[in-house]
This record gives sequence, C-alpha cells and structure tokens, in this order.
Amino acid sequence: MMHNDQLETLSYIEQCINIHDLDSLASISAKYLQTPIVIIDMSMEIRGYSRAFLLPDETWRHAVSRRYITMDFGTALANWRPKRYDESWTVRSISKYRRRFFHLYHQGQQVGYLNISELDVPFEQIPIAHIQLVRQMIARFLFDNRAETTREDGILTQLIKGVDEDRFAHIAQGTRFASEPRGYLGTIGIQTYASLEADRDVLKEQLSILFAKSVCCVLETHVVIFFEQISQEKALRKMLKNEGLRLSISDALVSHTQFPQAYKQCMQVEELMRNELIGTFETYQFSIALATIAKQPFAIQQKIVDLIAYDQAQHTHLFDTLHTYLTNGCSVKDTASILRIHRNTVNNRLAFLQAQFALDVQDEQKRMGYLLSCLAYMERKKSRTF
Repeated sequence: MMHNDQLETLSYIEQCINIHDLDSLASISAKYLQTPIVIIDMSMEIRGYSRAFLLPDETWRHAVSRRYITMDFGTALANWRPKRYDESWTVRSISKYRRRFFHLYHQGQQVGYLNISELDVPFEQIPIAHIQLVRQMIARFLFDNRAETTREDGILTQLIKGVDEDRFAHIAQGTRFASEPRGYLGTIGIQTYASLEADRDVLKEQLSILFAKSVCCVLETHVVIFFEQISQEKALRKMLKNEGLRLSISDALVSHTQFPQAYKQCMQVEELMRNELIGTFETYQFSIALATIAKQPFAIQQKIVDLIAYDQAQHTHLFDTLHTYLTNGCSVKDTASILRIHRNTVNNRLAFLQAQFALDVQDEQKRMGYLLSCLAYMERKKSRTF
C-alpha cells in the first residue's frame, strides 16, 4: 500500500503530464510543496507563478505583476554559485519572508531559476526529494517551451545567443529591433557588483539615462547594453569608478546577425583592458588580431625565451616592461603609467634589453616579431604549456 507522501507525488506527476502553461505548473507545484513559487527564465523574465498561492509581500506582488526580475537582483542571481553542500541560495534581506532560489537545468543546460518562499511551512520541513522533482518538471517544461518573448531585453538576450531570421522577424514586430540595428553593444562585468534591490529597477533606470535609446539585459556575469550613443560620459565614468566596474564596447552594429560577434568582441576587449574604465573594439582591434594569431602554433624567439629565463633567475620585470611597451603603441609614458614606474626606469630597461639581449625596439619590423613572441608566451602561460 502506498503512503500519503507517495500518493501525493504520483498525483503531482500525473497533473504535470496534462499541464500546458507555466502558471498552472507553478500553481500545482506550489500546492505540492506548500510554498509560493515563481519561475524565472535566463532573461530574468517571470514565466510563471502560483496565482492561487501568493506571498503577502509588496515586493513579491510587484515582481509578478510586471513579470520580470529587476536588473539589480538579476545581477545577484547571475553571480550566485551553489556550494557543494547546498544547491540553494536563501535570501533574508528583502522582507520578513525568506526566499530560496535554485538553478534549473535540463540536458546539461541552465534554463532558469526556481524561487520558493517561506510562508506557512518552514523550508526545513519541505522534503528535498519533492523540491528536486519540482525542479526537474519545471526545467523540462521551460526547455521544451522556450518563450518567444516580446520584451526588448529578452529579445536582446536571444539576439546575442543567435536566432533564426524568420522566427526573429515575428517576435521583433513592434519593438525597436524590428528594423536593422544602428548602434553598439556594451558589456559591464558584474562579478564584483552586489545588489539585492528586488523592487525598484535602480540599475536599469541609471543605465537608461547614461545611454541614449538603450536596451539592457543580464547575461551570464555581465550587464549587456545595446545603445546608440553614450548620453553622459562624465557621469558614466563616475558611476563605473565608484562601483569598480569597466565597460567594453563593440564595433558598430548594422545587422541582427552581428550580435553574437559583437558580444564576443566585448569579451575580447574586456580581457585586454588594464586600468581603463571604458575600452572599445576600435582601440583594441589590432591587439585582438595579434592575440588571435598568437593562439596559433607559433615559435617564440629565442631572445624572448632568454629574457623570460633572466627575469625568473634575477626576479626582474623586463618581460612585463617589453610586453607593456609593445602593446601600448611603444609609448614610454603609457608604459610608465600602467606599470606605475618612472619614465626613466622604462628607458633604462629598454636600453638594457638592447645591450643584454640585442632587442632592437627601434626597428619596426623587429618589434612586430617581438610582439608576436610576447603574445604567444602569454597565451601559453595562460594555458600552462610553456
């Protein structure tokens, strides 16, 4: 004979088979777990919630009525990484009601988040096996019924991931993406940004002022902005500096098919940026091209190998000096600024490179070879193959 718990689980599974929308799935899942439920997809859109089991909390009600999570809280979700011993994240600071979040995966792909809230039944009394079953059911439904969102931030997310042109034309009707884009893609890494603002969309409001005619979304650990121009560059730089953030900007976009490449450009720029608050693809295009070449099998000049060995033996910083000098337009001033040393120190080190290793940094053609060797070494060092 089956126990009540087994009967409830069997009944829940049978009901899930006949479900055709996420609000209904959220409602029967909420009844099964005895907790209010919200289902969030990767674009931070609320795809479903338990209409018959509501949390008496203004922030919760505002979120489900507008059908999306604030960008501020979205950055917190994007940065959250489950611990080995705990797959959930419990938030206590939004209101008196505890909220618990879980990642949703199907076939090895993250498809969204599950949010349950503590109301009448404490979290500790909800069987883990029940939560795992609900996660599986919702994740499968999300995967099989990926939304054709008409929200512009959701459309931006889909564009970056790449979409079928015919299908895209349908979902983009009536939005600013209906015609070919004219603008740039920007990304801001949010690994160090922390906000649990779940009611007011502070970050999105701020960005909409700083960027003209912009659309923003959270993707992985970045805020992504599609914009025509920066409205207030001075204010933007102040915001980035205060928050410890950096902005990477792609080449100009003229086609919907360019968004995945533009996002890749932003990631490449971010990787090469040093102390700048804003970096553009236009500025770093040459360095990106060289880095791409350096990732191919490439022989590092023996002079550079000898220089690296000297640095390691003598605890000097000659390679860093040469690499910085070559990747910054052979500017002594910029090299000194980046390395935080005096210009005379840079000149003395360059003279030593000439005398000790016969590295002629005045010869343009030789400089190119040195630069490729430096970049190749950096790539091999990163992959631990040197």
